[in-house]
Amino acid sequence: MKTKNPELDSFLQACLEEEKKNFHEGVRSFSQHAEALSHKFHDAMHEYRQSYERGFQAFEEYLKPDTDEKRAEFTQNPELFLEAVENGAAIWALLGFSFEALVQFYEFLSRLFDAKEYQKVKDGFIFLTTVSSETALFWTGLGIVLTRLHQYEQADEAFVQAIELDPKSADAYLGAIHLYVKQKQYQEAITLADQGIAYAQAHRANELEDLLVEAKKELTAKEKGHVHD
Repeated sequence: MKTKNPELDSFLQACLEEEKKNFHEGVRSFSQHAEALSHKFHDAMHEYRQSYERGFQAFEEYLKPDTDEKRAEFTQNPELFLEAVENGAAIWALLGFSFEALVQFYEFLSRLFDAKEYQKVKDGFIFLTTVSSETALFWTGLGIVLTRLHQYEQADEAFVQAIELDPKSADAYLGAIHLYVKQKQYQEAITLADQGIAYAQAHRANELEDLLVEAKKELTAKEKGHVHD
């Protein structure tokens, strides 16, 4: 099974070759295992593409910007848009949008979140993290809505990305801690708090340190209560 993108096909093939090194045949052969993994990969890519396109449409509908020839070309051709993203272009700037426009859309998504329109919010943040992947705020927003949708593994990845981009982001740390608590993974939450506290102390981020110290106290109490249950 192949995609229409040679780079994605090469990436999948490299992943399968790495997987084969540690695979032990049992009920299924490696070819069956590889086929199952390929289906999961393509399903995930299909879901991402659909979510991205819905988010892009919502962005256009919300801002209703004046269209120029270049922007119209990308709007009418999502494949061209995605190709530019894969090549590392700053798409929001390429399309003529300002970063302030993205922030306005973020604020709109926050209001949708309050209205419990979680799938629409997810689509919007998929779009934002695609066109501005260097913005920790957008990854944090994605992590929060994925947590609400019980998509915990993807939420964890989003929070990790946010923290890597902005290690002083209290919202990213607290969002990840909340995610672990929902899964009763108290030790993981405490470990993350400790990592954040160490970073805050090393970089004199006093506010972040205070928040995480307080969070750790609550986590420690919850962990003790969980053990005694």
